[in-house]
Amino acid sequence: MGFFAGWADRLKQGLERSRQAIGQGLDGLLALGRPVDEAMLEELEELLIASDLGAADAVAMVERVRAEAKRTGALSSQDVRALLRRLLEEALAGSAAPSSSSQNRASC
Repeated sequence: MGFFAGWADRLKQGLERSRQAIGQGLDGLLALGRPVDEAMLEELEELLIASDLGAADAVAMVERVRAEAKRTGALSSQDVRALLRRLLEEALAGSAAPSSSSQNRASC
């Protein structure tokens, strides 16, 4: 097995551990019947930061959840889970899009 194949396997295993940890953390945090309050939002922010999302992105996502809770008057834990999924998908879609500089290089 070459260096890069071993490195890729270790990266894949690390990502799987992170995915499991955030999944379990969210399951506990968003337990049925738990109110979406300031304490829960603070725990959510800590969980997102600990999952290597990054502090700025974690704060921005929690602020979006907080704004949605204020806008609608109340959110259920299922609403928060769905909103987080949408926000993460948007973030991933944005990071997967080629930048204009890489598009310019490809067309040269």
